[in-house]
Amino acid sequence: MNDLVLPAELARAIEREGSAAYPNECCGILYGRDVGNERRVERLEPVTNTYAADEQYHRFSIGPKDLM
Repeated sequence: MNDLVLPAELARAIEREGSAAYPNECCGILYGRDVGNERRVERLEPVTNTYAADEQYHRFSIGPKDLM
């Protein structure tokens, strides 16, 4: 199993997305590659939580178009 490497600036971006979505769940996709024994995150893509609006405070779903 590879170690996940998340650069500090991307970790801060995740924190900002989470704070902006609060109290609901936020969603995003991590892009990167395996390099040696590391799985390096190189880019984030925030996506819309497509779960029913009244359930987003404790559930999340990423739509199929976002996954494509």
